Amino acid sequence: MENGEAKFWYRSKLIGNGKSWVEGDALCNQWDKAIGGLTYCMDVFRNPQGTPEEKNEYVILTDYGIFGCSIEH
Repeated sequence: MENGEAKFWYRSKLIGNGKSWVEGDALCNQWDKAIGGLTYCMDVFRNPQGTPEEKNEYVILTDYGIFGCSIEH
């Protein structure tokens, strides 16, 4: 997506639309419906053993847990 526009997918299901941006050392998101539209930020690290096929190229640390993810262009 362009200009920070993003789509939130979870387990192959589209959860919502919103925007993402980098603030300091964190990735921040704001979704139209998820978590009531509140902004939240999280730490993201590269997973050296991750692959695009497994969608775990990065590791996200949040208040909810640790998750693998990948970026699709």
